[in-house]
Amino acid sequence: MRAALILIISCLVITIPTFSQVEAEGSSPDAYEFIHVDHPPVAKNYVAVVKQIQVPEQELNQRVEGKVICRILVDKEGNYVEHIILQSTDKVLTEAVEKQVDKLDFDPARKGEESLAYWVNMEFAFKTL
Repeated sequence: MRAALILIISCLVITIPTFSQVEAEGSSPDAYEFIHVDHPPVAKNYVAVVKQIQVPEQELNQRVEGKVICRILVDKEGNYVEHIILQSTDKVLTEAVEKQVDKLDFDPARKGEESLAYWVNMEFAFKTL
């Protein structure tokens, strides 16, 4: 019987206020600079993208489990810009997530009526059944 791998997804959004803000037009916040926002980015096509994450058959048979935590930069229009991997328990799981993460589309972060570029953390957890 073929092993099934369930992808359990949770979105961790970290919003810690700081005194520094990104003021320059077209500049991006530092990946480790926390900016206070009223509404962090929300992935609009999250479920569709998660369904596209595929783990190789060999890994399914080995019952690989773990998680990948990405920090994703979302621009002020809600577009994916880049990501970094903060934590991963398995290289194959990381590769599977990285093949799809750039397809995420977001409602942008907002502070008042202004949209901002913002780094958001997302966790992708994998569990074999």
